[in-house]
Amino acid sequence: MSCPVSVSLGAYALDALDRAESESVRRHLAGCPRCAAESADLAELVALLRRLTGPAARDARAGTGRSACSAPLTVRRRSGPRALGG
Repeated sequence: MSCPVSVSLGAYALDALDRAESESVRRHLAGCPRCAAESADLAELVALLRRLTGPAARDARAGTGRSACSAPLTVRRRSGPRALGG
């Protein structure tokens, strides 16, 4: 069973929630290890995407800077299968 808050975790990671919703999710994360782990994974993904789409990445694509992808990518697999669509 998944938490109803889990549908808001992506928006939370992107800082796309309003202040009240963000605070509600923050309180939930303090007491829900499953959502806290998913939120941490999403935060890592957002950080990676920002790194790949930030100024260094644009410079690399234009040939004016070093590659934004010089660090190795570590892929962590979740334990067990996950249902898609909810």
